[in-house]
Amino acid sequence: MMPWLYHCPPASLAAAFCLKVLVVSLSWPCFPPWKVSPRLEDPAALITRRLHGAMQLGYIEGEEIHSHWSALWIIHSWIIATLGAYIALSTVQHMRRVRTNGWYCYLLLQAGLGLGFCTVWCMHFVGMQALQLKSGSISGNMPEIGIVFEVSFTITSGLAAWLISTISLHICHGCKFQHGQVVRNRESALRIVLATSILSAGVCVMHYMGMMSQRGGFKMLYNPIVVIVSVGIAIVVSAAGLCIVVFLPNRTVFRMAASVVIACAVNGMHYCGMASAHYIATADGPTWGLHTVHVTPKDVLVAVLVVDILLMVGNAYYIEVIEKIEVRHEQQLLHEGFVAAAKKLVKRSKEMRFPMVLIRYQVFAGLGRLVPHETLRDQHKLVFVDTGRAAAKLRKANVIVFFSHQWLSEKVPDPQNVQYDEMLVALTQLAQTMHTRPENILVWVDYSCIPQHAVDQQQLAIESLPAYASVCSAFVVIAPQVLHTQTKVPCNFTSYSQRFWCRLEVFCTILSAVRMGACSDQIESIEEVQEGTSSNSLTLNGVTSRSELCQLDSNQAPIGLNDKQRIFLVLQGRLQRLCFFGAKGLLPDYEKLLYVYEGELDCCKRSHLSETGETIPCDKTRLVETLAGCYGAMLMDLQRVKQKKRQLSPSEEAAMAMAEIIVSQRKQIFPKHFFTSRINAMHEFVSSRQNCTDNRATRRENTSGATGNHSFHGKDTGESENHSSEVTTPCSQTDRLPDNWEDMDFAVL
Repeated sequence: MMPWLYHCPPASLAAAFCLKVLVVSLSWPCFPPWKVSPRLEDPAALITRRLHGAMQLGYIEGEEIHSHWSALWIIHSWIIATLGAYIALSTVQHMRRVRTNGWYCYLLLQAGLGLGFCTVWCMHFVGMQALQLKSGSISGNMPEIGIVFEVSFTITSGLAAWLISTISLHICHGCKFQHGQVVRNRESALRIVLATSILSAGVCVMHYMGMMSQRGGFKMLYNPIVVIVSVGIAIVVSAAGLCIVVFLPNRTVFRMAASVVIACAVNGMHYCGMASAHYIATADGPTWGLHTVHVTPKDVLVAVLVVDILLMVGNAYYIEVIEKIEVRHEQQLLHEGFVAAAKKLVKRSKEMRFPMVLIRYQVFAGLGRLVPHETLRDQHKLVFVDTGRAAAKLRKANVIVFFSHQWLSEKVPDPQNVQYDEMLVALTQLAQTMHTRPENILVWVDYSCIPQHAVDQQQLAIESLPAYASVCSAFVVIAPQVLHTQTKVPCNFTSYSQRFWCRLEVFCTILSAVRMGACSDQIESIEEVQEGTSSNSLTLNGVTSRSELCQLDSNQAPIGLNDKQRIFLVLQGRLQRLCFFGAKGLLPDYEKLLYVYEGELDCCKRSHLSETGETIPCDKTRLVETLAGCYGAMLMDLQRVKQKKRQLSPSEEAAMAMAEIIVSQRKQIFPKHFFTSRINAMHEFVSSRQNCTDNRATRRENTSGATGNHSFHGKDTGESENHSSEVTTPCSQTDRLPDNWEDMDFAVL
């Protein structure tokens, strides 16, 4: 068996179907022509002669007619039963996955059609074609007696097989309908016993009804012992088949093996039941019934093939539908998990999962170049800050500078020490600007402060970047005009703004500025950077000088948020202020910095292949939960601002404006390919917290009102409590994900 068949039920089903068609095609010349065989007499003439007491073809009245069996038709009956059983088992496996009443009923009827009609009924009539009545016990070798079938019994037996199989499958699965959904109970031996009784009785009724529908110049006598044995076989076969249906693992190889077993068992019951009948030649055979029809071998095969094709097409369609339903259900569960984990992510985004590593100015100035973290750690030249509270306390007496830069080489970030020299210039001017001594400056730079070899520690440090950015006194961009060492591509602020890690650091700083603006009454303000640039507008490395960037006065731009932002750039050997905000919000030149996930990564350029050719995950997946938590924290802070019953400060208004920009562009900032529904989950989490807060406020108002009424009017407190409980709505439950959750436009609050 080909390996791909084990994982593709439609393919294996088609393979079995092709095998069946191949066998039928090879044996097609053995079949009689489409027209009625000359040795068979017209049914109407046969019945007329029987009514006049005439015998057919020279048989003697009362002699036993010998039964002969065609091996070719026995093989055909087994193939038909195998294919029908496989279709039924495949449909049952798909039926287990549906959850709505409509799809469950459709698949249940299809499974009953595959088991009752294709496996049992079609196999029964194909197997009856294997019977040949010829040569009497007294008259000797005589021509074959033709067999016709009574229409009403034939149709009734087929419908009975379909209906009884459907009922039995439903009982053994133990499903019930509640509010349009299918609820499944645990497997029960009692249900299997009940379904076995119904199915075995239905199989026996169908089989003997089919035998009773036979018409010809004979009558049938049954051996009761063989009949009882056939009934016992039917019970065993039904029990085994239903146990296979209920407990069979969802694997193609198991279904194929089980379909072979079921086909052998059904064929055994059928031919045992056929062996219980003895055919006696008589001119007074049964003539009752509506009408008789002559069924040729080709009629049976064509009918079976048509039904199998319909079931295969239905199975393929339902597989596609169920997969979509399953995907949607998985998205629903995943989204509910995101909502449940939102509080944890928000809390984690504010924590330092790895200590913040800093370098004192004296140590950094004496290095002469950027040194990796492990070297400085072994030389005991690093300062480790474990918590955000400790970092905030350290910042009161010191200045913490966050350096953001791009790597100018594949192995080391600054092979020519160009960026290191500009960092020293920035530190000197920051000391003058902030009126502090250089000894009070602490430096954070990624190459020296993030582990470069320990992957687990490096991941924790990367997840702590938002916390690092929030406690820094200044964020300085280092982007000189140089060439990349290997690629010889110009590196400047334009290339800096295209890098994923650079955009990430800027975005974390902007989020920190928004949160600080929203909580301005809880955070110390930072001194204004002194003016020191010429009035001329200069352009270098794709960046306009500060005289153009910060030309808006306080009446035109939200300068309060620019103060909280604390982002600087070393330009022409001077420390320049980067003002991201204008009168209408974020300046157009810096909008692309918000789109972190559109930034470039070396792993993406290498098609996520390592140096050894192994597939590695994209680095963009490492910050998904962290950025989602930062977004949720921003929403919660803005919710607190909205609840304040006073006029908002300029910083708070600027924070609200910037947050609206981020929320309105969240689909581009947080692409669905990476974040799925995490961002919408944050909105639902914040909304549920707001509902809880409103409910608690309502309860307090109702309680205080009830207490006042009791003390003044003397009413019963219990009545007030009951009234309060009636107006209170639960806030612990979250609404189910709506059908159009992907396109919903959530408000900020």
